[in-house]
Amino acid sequence: MADVGDEKEYKEKKSIHQLNQEDEKVQLYRLLDDYKFRRFLWRILEWSQMYSAAPNNNMERFEGGRDIGLRLLEEIFTANADAYTMMRAEAESRKHGLVGSRDPIKKGKKDG
Repeated sequence: MADVGDEKEYKEKKSIHQLNQEDEKVQLYRLLDDYKFRRFLWRILEWSQMYSAAPNNNMERFEGGRDIGLRLLEEIFTANADAYTMMRAEAESRKHGLVGSRDPIKKGKKDG
C-alpha cells in the first residue's frame, strides 16, 4: 500500500496552496485598478469571442477561445466583482468615441 504522506505535511501543502491563491487574487485585484490593464483584458475577452455565435467550422478553435475567456472572467469576478462592469462601461465609452486614452472611471486622468 502506498504511503499517502503525513497529515501535517498535507495540511502545510494545502495551506501554502491556499496562500498562493489568495496572493494571486490580491495581485489581480490591484492590477484591475489600472485602466490600461483593464483595457488589455477587455481586448483578450473580445478575442475570445465569448458572445459570438458558434461558427459552422473551426468549432474546436472557437470553443478553445471561449474557454479562455470564461476562465479569465472567473478570475476577474473572483478578484473584483465590479471590475467587469467597469471594463464594459469603459469599452462602451471607447466604442462611442467618448474616451480616447483617458480613464472614464478616474474622471479623465491621463494614462501614465
